[in-house]
Amino acid sequence: MTGRALRETLVAVGLAVVLLFLGAGVLSLGSVPAQDAFLRQGPAGLAAILAVPVVLWALLVAAATVLVRRRGPVVKLTVNALLSVVVAAFTAAFWTALALAQGGFATLLIGVAVSHSLLFAIAALMSLAVTHLLVFRSAPTLSPRVA
Repeated sequence: MTGRALRETLVAVGLAVVLLFLGAGVLSLGSVPAQDAFLRQGPAGLAAILAVPVVLWALLVAAATVLVRRRGPVVKLTVNALLSVVVAAFTAAFWTALALAQGGFATLLIGVAVSHSLLFAIAALMSLAVTHLLVFRSAPTLSPRVA
């Protein structure tokens, strides 16, 4: 893995995790005090639902960034955005299938899983856009002039 691709991946994943923690805290604000929402209940919900998908997403983004490193930032953003949406959709589908198989009160998990998956998709897309289009944008190439 090249150094630039590794840095791009680390920045994107780090920013996505920060946005996830903030979003989970905001989602938990109505039921508990602010310090518990942002430091206890929000991160606990994220860890329970999104721990494995975030790690999988980070590995997929790293591999995709290496594979398309010679392409433009829009191609990198498009590939990684598609991966993010697919991981979020599979996460929601997995937790929905698990909750439906359990039945009863476990079906309440569907709403939580879908909201956390949407939060993940939004955080991932925002972090990828900032990373690929602003932080690690490549310098414009100058074309040779014809005399």
